[in-house]
Amino acid sequence: MRIAFMSRALRNIRGLGWPVLLLIWSAQVSAHDGLHAPDMLARVVAAVQQGNRVAVTLELTGLGGPLVLVALSAPGARAAPIAPIYVNFAEDARITTHLTFAAPPPAAFTLSLDFGPVGAAEIAVMPVPGQLAGTD
Repeated sequence: MRIAFMSRALRNIRGLGWPVLLLIWSAQVSAHDGLHAPDMLARVVAAVQQGNRVAVTLELTGLGGPLVLVALSAPGARAAPIAPIYVNFAEDARITTHLTFAAPPPAAFTLSLDFGPVGAAEIAVMPVPGQLAGTD
């Protein structure tokens, strides 16, 4: 009796498999409408803090079509304007930006990379104390 009940329950669960899979798949398809994060890898090469300023050097690697980095920003910081940075497929680009915080910067923060209409990406930055290049 117990075995027959278990067998029947398993058949019912197995019968629900395809409808449940279709529901999950359709939810994933609809979740991908709209803008996406750009196809690229970002790596923090260096992040140096001196006082309220942080110099961040990034390396970007294109994984898809051409990208254009148009702006960088971090919460509570003023970022120096940048010239557009072009990153093509399988190409690396390096950029150094300087952020100025109103108070000492946090031990870790998020740097937002704006690629215009293609989308945006974020990367975690953990600066280390040091001397910024070009300062005494």
